Amino acid sequence: MHRRAIVLVALLAVLAAPSAVASGASPDAPSNDAERFAFHMVNCMRTGGKVLRDGTCKGYGSGNYSKYMPPFRYSAAISDEVSRPYAVKLAKADACRHDLGTANGGVRLKRAGFDGDWGENIGCSTGTKREMLIRVHLMYQDEKGTSGWHWRNIKRGDLKKVGVGVVRIDGVPRLVEDFLGP
Repeated sequence: MHRRAIVLVALLAVLAAPSAVASGASPDAPSNDAERFAFHMVNCMRTGGKVLRDGTCKGYGSGNYSKYMPPFRYSAAISDEVSRPYAVKLAKADACRHDLGTANGGVRLKRAGFDGDWGENIGCSTGTKREMLIRVHLMYQDEKGTSGWHWRNIKRGDLKKVGVGVVRIDGVPRLVEDFLGP
């Protein structure tokens, strides 16, 4: 019986390992699957990779598709105190704007005690959280040629941390990524 228990534990460890690696899970990553997925896609682009139409990343960390920048560090505090609450507010209001209630991302970060250079990307679309996240990140990526604001926030060297909030309330999915530096 003891030997079977050891074999079962080893088998479970082997089966769990590929999913952790594939999802990009680490102690510095969000625990929520949708937020981890968004974090991985934003760092895919940040490090010079390319988000594909199925949400996978080609060339993570390679600098092959755009200039390599070190990946963002995940901030659970920014996610919990700024990004996720604002995503909830946007979804409940079925709104898509940076200043719902008049406070922009910089003001929300400062009110929560975070100082520094900042940027904010908001994603709004239809469908499941996953569908929305892929669609929105592909849009951000498409801004590369025009140096749109979402793309610039992802590639700004003075921004080092990111908080991520992803929610779907009453069928309305929303994404908020708050960037902070240094």
